[in-house]
Amino acid sequence: ALARCTDETTIEQDPRLPWGGRYIGRDGVLAFLAQLVTTVDTQLVIEKIFQAGEDVVEVGRSVGSVRSSGEPLDVAECHVWTIRDGMIHAARFYIDSDEVIAALG
Repeated sequence: ALARCTDETTIEQDPRLPWGGRYIGRDGVLAFLAQLVTTVDTQLVIEKIFQAGEDVVEVGRSVGSVRSSGEPLDVAECHVWTIRDGMIHAARFYIDSDEVIAALG
């Protein structure tokens, strides 16, 4: 996916999350991913994917655990990817932040 990002690719997620905020460009994507994978060990369980104009929407669950405590996570999530000319221009990640924050302790 990193090869499909541009210098302007923007990733956004609830800033209350340790990996949340707004990240721009390939370096931003790497910073986002580094913070995410050092905080939680999760995998997506994809329930639906569909196209809506330039957006690709994925709906499912994020299942795994908090790395520091082993606290389990199983939360609803939705990813909205904006794709133009085969490149990722934006990704907005939505998750039940309150539930994740509670699990993070």
